[in-house]
Amino acid sequence: HSQLESPKATQSESTHQSQTDELSASLTTKETRWVNILRVAVLSVLLLTATILSTGVYLYTRNEEQAAFSKHFSDSAHQVIQSFHDTVERTIEAIGGLSTTYTSYALDQNMTFPNVTLPDFALRGSHARIQSGSYIVHYMPVVTDETRDGWESYALENRYHIDKEN
Repeated sequence: HSQLESPKATQSESTHQSQTDELSASLTTKETRWVNILRVAVLSVLLLTATILSTGVYLYTRNEEQAAFSKHFSDSAHQVIQSFHDTVERTIEAIGGLSTTYTSYALDQNMTFPNVTLPDFALRGSHARIQSGSYIVHYMPVVTDETRDGWESYALENRYHIDKEN
């Protein structure tokens, strides 16, 4: 009985097989399409997440580094200004001390400026130079046209201070 199949039954089976194959191919195509869509969606989400995280980390790190740089710069600038202030203060104090010594000596000896020669100026000037951090301390009195003749006479009379120190 099974060997005697009718041509209509064979054709019906063939049609049924063909429809099943078409349905299977259609289903496979649809599944493949959805898998590809999901794959693109997952990759897009991963790419978007990576971009957002990278941008967030960059912005946070940049802000932290800028804040740290600004603080370090401000601290360094303050240190430079403080150092400059200390140097100026030390210099003024050292020169002020030498000036006070000069003025006290002039008053004590009844001398008037510019005709004043401080004993041991080289030694006192050296101490003021070291205290101030200067390279040189030099006394240069203000000599006007009115005091010039008197100053020149005084300078010649007291030249021995220069000769003595050399």
